[in-house]
Amino acid sequence: MNKRSKIILIIPPSRWKDHRYSLGIMYIASYLQLHGYSSSIIDDALMQQSTYNQENALRSIAIKVEQDQPDIVGITCLVNEIEETIRLSNAIKQISPRTKIIVGGTQAFNTPEIFLRNDIDYVVRGEGEATTLELIQSIYEDNDVGAVKGIAWRNTDTIVYNDPRPPIEDLDSIPYPSYHLVNMKKHTSIHTWVIRGLPFKTGMVMTSRGCPYSCSFCQCNAIFGSKIRFRSAENIYAEIKLLRDQYHAEAIWFVDDTLAVNKRHLSEICAIMKELQIWWSCQARIDTVDDKTVSMMRKSGCIQIDFGVESGSNRILREIINKRITVDQTKRAFAACRNQKMRTLANLMIGFPTETKKEMYSTLKLGKEINANSYVLSIATPLPNTKLWDMVNPDITDDELYKLNFFDSELLDKFNKSEVSDLVALREKFLKELNSNQFFRKKLSTLKWYIRIFFSTRWRKQYLSYFIYLLKYYFKTMVTYLDDQHNTNFVNRFSKLKYYWYDSSFLNLIRRIVSIFSVRTKYKFGTGKNVHVKLHLGCGDQHFDGYVNIDWRKTSATDLVLDITRLPYPDNSIEQIESYHVIEHLPRHNVERALGDWYRVLHPGGKLILEYPDLDELAKLYLAGDEKQLDGIFGLQRFEGDYHLFGYNRTRLSRILKSVGFTNIENKPPQDYHSIDWSCLRVECTKNE
Repeated sequence: MNKRSKIILIIPPSRWKDHRYSLGIMYIASYLQLHGYSSSIIDDALMQQSTYNQENALRSIAIKVEQDQPDIVGITCLVNEIEETIRLSNAIKQISPRTKIIVGGTQAFNTPEIFLRNDIDYVVRGEGEATTLELIQSIYEDNDVGAVKGIAWRNTDTIVYNDPRPPIEDLDSIPYPSYHLVNMKKHTSIHTWVIRGLPFKTGMVMTSRGCPYSCSFCQCNAIFGSKIRFRSAENIYAEIKLLRDQYHAEAIWFVDDTLAVNKRHLSEICAIMKELQIWWSCQARIDTVDDKTVSMMRKSGCIQIDFGVESGSNRILREIINKRITVDQTKRAFAACRNQKMRTLANLMIGFPTETKKEMYSTLKLGKEINANSYVLSIATPLPNTKLWDMVNPDITDDELYKLNFFDSELLDKFNKSEVSDLVALREKFLKELNSNQFFRKKLSTLKWYIRIFFSTRWRKQYLSYFIYLLKYYFKTMVTYLDDQHNTNFVNRFSKLKYYWYDSSFLNLIRRIVSIFSVRTKYKFGTGKNVHVKLHLGCGDQHFDGYVNIDWRKTSATDLVLDITRLPYPDNSIEQIESYHVIEHLPRHNVERALGDWYRVLHPGGKLILEYPDLDELAKLYLAGDEKQLDGIFGLQRFEGDYHLFGYNRTRLSRILKSVGFTNIENKPPQDYHSIDWSCLRVECTKNE
């Protein structure tokens, strides 16, 4: 019987573009439903047709919360989502102060005090289903939460840590994840990021919990325990059949950390997959596979095994990681996979404490020798509540934790205790060498798989569309590379500020590739004829469909660098230019130069639209000492040398526009949401016919 409940569970917006779905929060929803508490899950489906960016997503969540006024909001959180989760929680409390906020996930387990010092009421630590249910029951029934095992909570000004909750022994007692509450159409669309490297409509299944090993960088057994608990074969079979029949999954990726550690369980999985005739992939330890095991897996439809190779140094494996494997075992495991024609992915890491440059090159050497189909190369990054964190003892504050990542963290200097100082550059060098190792043989092997998948699927139309998308992507990558080669000496002539290319139009890519091979010495676009396109110049992640987008934030752009005061377009070739928050970043002597060049590329009658900070309003904010608002407009680096930030009032900018040659100058209310929030002005003008 369903109890009356208003519960919203939120997947942080930073995950909304991920094709792998968040099983943890989906299990929470189904467990609550089993015990009579209905809930909804907020994911990317909330955005519908809106342009996705972080601010739009947070705004959409705020609107949803304001409409529904939930009793309880639950949020799942990883380390890189700390700041995002706190911002979201604070916003929810402002909108609905009575709403109780619960945070769970790995980071909540590690550092509950970070959340409880903010507008968060409870933190669920460890396995979440039973704890969340009992906590919600206590909230609704107004019982003492001090008796709820597995939580931390705030009692006035004191943070209270309740006793831990033992793991759930019978995993079959947990219902299947609430697939109906998330955007499964997106998650099971064709993509290469679930079974990495191969395009499938893929579902994800967890068949066991717990890990008997204790690698220094991992938190698995701290959260799920060191004892492995298994679901029954019948329970697993029914879920996979559901994914196949209802959600059209053609492949399954098993998320278990140690799927192959128990041979009886593995043989049951193989029998299930063979009967259901579904391709699958999994993660396995190096020391759990041999020729016989791999052969059994391949015959049941397994197409790829992801291995934690980690290091090519036995000392690092033994003394630092506590991996309990050897380099020779790694070589034998990959040899077994090659013998059985099994695809492999190798997870490698560099930068462990005390690791020497020679040991890192041993990892590169091993990576080349095992010759995996795909590689993931990470920088050894300590997470709270791991042995690696204790080894490094990094000088990282709670407010900085969200900046941790495994590839190029800006906190690297605070935790790097290896011999190599520039780990980011070495990682890029290694990754390039690994991916170029037997490049054409691997690409040919992947192409064979693509062909095999296409002719065996009943979703050929979807796969054809995906393959066309891939061709466009690789074509775009090639164009960007060629652009970089051609544009080397063209960069940054007049302004210190670099702008980056983000092109949403495939037709413009064709025009660019043609122009690259032009015999003209000046960089240009088009084939000599006027190419009428719309151009968007911005300073954020907002890009317009049907426009050519140029951006000074590199986060979502390619690596092509452009000089904003000298656009690489022929005269009279642009139909319209829209510039949002750009001119304030240019030194004032370059603004007239930039506007003059924009005038040059506009065709007669073409329109220029500018939105920019109002100088008079900025002066008021400055005099009032409103640092928060100034930070919102200019960012934290507003006073650093490479960021020249100036405001303009209507009179001054109109004078500059007239001097350049623009006419029909009209001042209008701003339309961009940042402009509205940040006291900005909008002007529209045209080039003379």
